[in-house]
Amino acid sequence: MRLSSHITPHRELAEARWLHSPAAPPAAGHGGFTAQLLDAAVLTQAPARSDRARAADWALRVCRAGQLRPLGPVPRLLALALTAQAPAAAENGLGERDQLAYMCGLTTRELTHVLDLLVDAGFLQSWQFDPSTEDAVWSLATPDHPTAY
Repeated sequence: MRLSSHITPHRELAEARWLHSPAAPPAAGHGGFTAQLLDAAVLTQAPARSDRARAADWALRVCRAGQLRPLGPVPRLLALALTAQAPAAAENGLGERDQLAYMCGLTTRELTHVLDLLVDAGFLQSWQFDPSTEDAVWSLATPDHPTAY
């Protein structure tokens, strides 16, 4: 999950009862740690190995796109979220602003900044917040993104 050595994500996931770890998160520069996911929805799912491999391949292809390589993990995560929410071969995507920000661990102001970064990088053609619903509306620069399943 690449939570890094920052304690905040670990603590938030533990407080939400999504994660249990008998040990503290590793110090910066050290190896990983063991944790148990506690979310009931995750625990009851049993995707086949081929499904997991296909989903991981899809995520890697999106996040390794040439224009995203120089960006950090947060813009790549948002790019993955936007791509996953846009219908296959669609020119536009639509999502709740607050939900997008929450999924990527961003504030609304940070979401605006990262969306601008994705436009500057050429991943998004454009984006805007719908004035009536405050939903985020975006156009992928290349709408022929990979299909997850």
